[in-house]
Amino acid sequence: MFLKIYLFPLLLSTGFCLNAQTLQLEWVAQYFDVSSQGIVNSFNRPMIDSEKNVYVCGKDATVTSSSSFLFLKYDSLGNFLWQAGFDNLFPDFLNGCVLTATGLIAGGTSKDQPGGGAGRAILISYDEDGGERYLKSVFDPQDYSASLDGLEMDGEGYLYAVGLVCPKPCENPFEENMSYIAKIDPATGEVIWANTDYSGKAFLIKVAGDKLRVLGTTNDSIRFYLREMDFDGNVLYSAFFPDLCGSPSMDVNGDVITTGDLICKMTIAGDTAWSYDYLEGNADFIGGVRNVISDNTGNIYGTGWLIDTVLNVGYTKTVKISPTGALLWSSKSQHSEEVAWEDGRAIALSEDYAFVCSQVAFDGPSGLIADFRPILYSNEDGAVLSDTLIDLSSNDIPLFAAWDGEHFYFKGTFFTGNSSQTPLSIALFKFSIDEPVATKETAKLQKDITVSPNPFGKYFNLLIEAAKSGEATMSVFSPLGQRVHRSAVQLDKGGNNLSIEGTDKWPDGFYFVAIEMEGRTYTEKIVKTD
Repeated sequence: MFLKIYLFPLLLSTGFCLNAQTLQLEWVAQYFDVSSQGIVNSFNRPMIDSEKNVYVCGKDATVTSSSSFLFLKYDSLGNFLWQAGFDNLFPDFLNGCVLTATGLIAGGTSKDQPGGGAGRAILISYDEDGGERYLKSVFDPQDYSASLDGLEMDGEGYLYAVGLVCPKPCENPFEENMSYIAKIDPATGEVIWANTDYSGKAFLIKVAGDKLRVLGTTNDSIRFYLREMDFDGNVLYSAFFPDLCGSPSMDVNGDVITTGDLICKMTIAGDTAWSYDYLEGNADFIGGVRNVISDNTGNIYGTGWLIDTVLNVGYTKTVKISPTGALLWSSKSQHSEEVAWEDGRAIALSEDYAFVCSQVAFDGPSGLIADFRPILYSNEDGAVLSDTLIDLSSNDIPLFAAWDGEHFYFKGTFFTGNSSQTPLSIALFKFSIDEPVATKETAKLQKDITVSPNPFGKYFNLLIEAAKSGEATMSVFSPLGQRVHRSAVQLDKGGNNLSIEGTDKWPDGFYFVAIEMEGRTYTEKIVKTD
């Protein structure tokens, strides 16, 4: 048994600024082989409770079109706690997850036959230990076909579900479908009231202060509606749009924000309040916004991909737009000139920072050779404060990000083999923000430190070239993200030999070796194989 070493810089900034903030990897957790058929569609941002436990909601799918709900829980240190799920004979579509004070509640559509159409609109409640509390249908499945397409929770803990419902036998769904919004008691899953007064389908809901906003389509398929309602189910205002600028989401006020080559804001007044041209009016640019999020004051942040077809250069582009549509800042950045294509996908906000995880591909938009690129921006001016690269496999795909008040998280998937036909796995990362007071000598260290693995026998040796002397911490993380080794070391300027004992007992797989010094982390990936 021996260690085979591949030198991939896993978490290393391309640049360093004095007094700059940096992202520090706390841990990474992985859930392997979500589907034996290799198709997964993960849903929702990571959710963090008051004890910093992290919940992941996802959908495990197969090529037979069957799918199931998947729920994972990790503790604050990244240790796996439990897995739960729901699997029906026919496809199940997860469309919402919320955290309560006592556990997790998920909602979606459970099909009663193959193919399209509705089925049962279901809610599943789990306690803190993953035990199922209840499985309820919003409408009696004996009398109705229904879907659950959105789920929200208000400040008092009540749930609101939206979707479509059709009385059975529902022989002409195009004419008989009714949109619904239902208020639900989270403790029991019982429906308190349901509004089914309008034709069509509801698919987005937002709790905006003391009101609800619901977005959906009418049965004539030529209009979108936006309705404002009170918490008793009464419609206060309605607006109709012939079309949307792109894929819709909702901001903190319940206005519709769309993504594509334009970012548009559409309001309850029935108009497009403003639009922003993500391509900057430049015919040589191609690209689009992947994801948007709003802060508590209504500013909009969007991230996506941009390619200059003349220079053949790809960027991650992130923008901040005021509630009135004024561009506050725009940032186009590359990880390196070796990257052929970048795509900002996951985004989260804190009071001072915007966090984006981009996919960077070395082989172009096909993304078969791609890594994660977490980026930390200043909310004030869009300056890139930290720019790192994470390489887990041949194809790393970021999905969603979150902020818990102290840490940033992002969730993604990666292939566990060497091609897109191999099973996918879920990766969950936790970062802290370090704000060191740096010196020019420290800045030199960021560029000059090198790590050269040299394995043999029962030991794993590291040769570390350091630009200055100082105390450091050496950690090793297992493939499951657990810390399997930690030691304090004293580095001398020049060459240093560090040794880890007992590596012959480690299971095969890849490990992270992290050297922390003066607020910066240098990480290498090692692969152990026989």
